[in-house]
Amino acid sequence: MEETEISHFLHILVRMGEALQNSGAEVFRVEDTLNRIAIAYGAEDVNVFVITSSIVVTLTMPSLPPQTETRRLRHAASNDLLTLEKLNALSRRICTAPPSIEEFQRQLNAILAQHPDPRLHLAGSVLAASSFAIFFGGNLWDGLLAGGIAVLICWMERYLSPFCMNGVEFQFIASFLSGVSTLLLCRFGMQFHADKVLIGIIMLLIPGIMLTNSIRDILLGDIISGSLRLVEAILMAATLALGMMAAIWLMGGISACYRFFCCCLSILQVFSQLLSAALGSVGFGLIFNLNRRYLPAAGVGGLLAWLAYLLAANTLHSVFLANLLAGFCAALYAEILARCCNAPSTPFFITAAIPLIPGSTLYYCMNAVVSN
Repeated sequence: MEETEISHFLHILVRMGEALQNSGAEVFRVEDTLNRIAIAYGAEDVNVFVITSSIVVTLTMPSLPPQTETRRLRHAASNDLLTLEKLNALSRRICTAPPSIEEFQRQLNAILAQHPDPRLHLAGSVLAASSFAIFFGGNLWDGLLAGGIAVLICWMERYLSPFCMNGVEFQFIASFLSGVSTLLLCRFGMQFHADKVLIGIIMLLIPGIMLTNSIRDILLGDIISGSLRLVEAILMAATLALGMMAAIWLMGGISACYRFFCCCLSILQVFSQLLSAALGSVGFGLIFNLNRRYLPAAGVGGLLAWLAYLLAANTLHSVFLANLLAGFCAALYAEILARCCNAPSTPFFITAAIPLIPGSTLYYCMNAVVSN
């Protein structure tokens, strides 16, 4: 091979690794496959380093200096087992009888041009959610409702997921909306069992394969990749749990929130607090030189953040969790506005989070220290 051909081959090789990774292959499989293909094409030395977010390949061909290519993996790995099987079959054919580089690229392009049928994905989601709802003790009605919620999840995966920053954000939104929808529908039908339906839905969202691959990577010696996948799987599972818990708290805490506003605070006091939070956020927007056309948005953000805090504090009876959820609401509000206004999210988040700063707590702490 000439030096230009090696560069072309290296590019195709890295693309092959990316396709394997995005199809759900283990790190060991990706590294081993790329090594074997490179050796089949006559490489003297091959060094492949793969983690969940990056691929680095260094190739040394006879009588030529080493060449390196790095690719950043920005898309979360999916589980396309048919594509994984075809890529594996292609690598076996190459190792048996290496074709030309152009033929290698043509066959790889042909595999990557084929996409899963969304109708099959929808059917599988409905079938899986319905089956597991019944499997864990639900009745036929529970299975039908779980299948209906699975359609909602598929719709969110197709139309909502592209607008989310990452899988964690989508995981929370999908679990929260599906949980709220399930609990609302279960209130209208006595034959439904919300816990069985929610279990069937959780089976669609839980990162079980990601967790399994992380353990396999660790056992095969890929500690970095396995640890990254393990942390990601735990984070996704925790986000799924938070989304479901938020839905349950919201639906179960409506009456508690009503008693809270009736017994602990009068309507006037609540209105006064919300208005003060909004005006305080606008004031800090002026202090921080916020674009003046965004000042109303800053006020609305402060109001929403404090409203979320009041609701969460009464429902959860935990200052820490209330601040955490209120901060999440402020961050979500900021991200939505950033996309609507084509502006950074930081100004919206900072002004919205102003009411959550523990100024009164700090004062009472200092007062208690001075008073012994």
